[in-house]
Amino acid sequence: MMRLWQDLTFGVRMLVKSPVFTLTAVVTLGLGIGLNAATFSAIHGLLFRPLPGTEQPEELVQLYRSWPGLEYGSNSVPHFQDLRDRAGDAFESVAAYNFAQVGIAFDGGSERLMGILASANIFELYGVRPAAGRLFDPVTESTGRGAHAVAVLGHGYWHSRFGGDPSVVGRTIEVNGHTFTVIGVAEEGFNGPVGFAAFPLYF
Repeated sequence: MMRLWQDLTFGVRMLVKSPVFTLTAVVTLGLGIGLNAATFSAIHGLLFRPLPGTEQPEELVQLYRSWPGLEYGSNSVPHFQDLRDRAGDAFESVAAYNFAQVGIAFDGGSERLMGILASANIFELYGVRPAAGRLFDPVTESTGRGAHAVAVLGHGYWHSRFGGDPSVVGRTIEVNGHTFTVIGVAEEGFNGPVGFAAFPLYF
């Protein structure tokens, strides 16, 4: 115990004698601890924390296509449709999504945002409920050519852009030059299939 106290006393004296070194050490430690804490928080949010609004997250899997040199490739719409139709009892449901930059115009204004282009059963698969209006209907709203031009707003975007006004349901917006009808708003806390922070539109 005496030896430990002597070591601590010696260490404090050395730090007092070298204030520049002490400040550098404290700042370095602070940055290192802060960076590690931020990294752990991000990894925890992406990999370990269940998606808000998701029922039975342990049953969800993500499917990729692989090629030489590309381990995690995307699936085409025809491949998704073929997988969905042939899934049988292997999967309860199969959905597809893709992140995309979209240009949105409404009420004389316009902006570019990140959105999710998704199959009509995306919300059903994740167990998401509407905060206003309704979500996609897998029976009447298909994927691909001939699909209904409808959009569901993310909860955060609904509040930041429209002030949480429920009358936004039924209004039209232009997405990449095409007219879409807003049919609903996703419940609070659901930010997309992989849990990233803010994806305002789902199609």
